[in-house]
Amino acid sequence: MIVLRARIVRSKNPEPPWQPGPYVAPDSVFPTPTRLEIELDSSGFLLIGYNDAGKGCGDNWFQSIDDAKAAAEAEYELAPEGWMPVEP
Repeated sequence: MIVLRARIVRSKNPEPPWQPGPYVAPDSVFPTPTRLEIELDSSGFLLIGYNDAGKGCGDNWFQSIDDAKAAAEAEYELAPEGWMPVEP
């Protein structure tokens, strides 16, 4: 279930595209995200990036929604008021 959504205005790491880790096909390149979503899962929260075409750009798991928001703020300079609630 999606809890929050935000548009990315600026990234602190503006050098796209980044290369995936060792568990992804070596010829894969993740697109640069333009929006973020925080989703609730069975054990915590996922911070997921998407580009304008809706393609996933990677995700990170957090124990709390506040941790996910703090990571988005640190990586994308996303202010707390940038988040919009998403109705189920």
